[in-house]
Amino acid sequence: MNLLFVIVGIFAGLAVAGVMFKPFFGDFERFMDSFKTDDSVRGLNPEMGGRFEDGVAIFKVLVWLALVAGAAVGVWYGLTRLFG
Repeated sequence: MNLLFVIVGIFAGLAVAGVMFKPFFGDFERFMDSFKTDDSVRGLNPEMGGRFEDGVAIFKVLVWLALVAGAAVGVWYGLTRLFG
């Protein structure tokens, strides 16, 4: 039964990823542009020569991934508490 909860949680995370993709990135090209920085650490710190937009792009990806993971874990945990 726990495996079923994990699978439902994964599908919930994928659903959140699909729903939140367009508001966060617009299209796949902008999503891929988030990874085209010279150096991730330099992108997060403008004083080291990175652009502020690079840091914002990386932050958006991290927030998007956190929402996806949070939805998956939340659904799994909720189902486990409710039916487990």
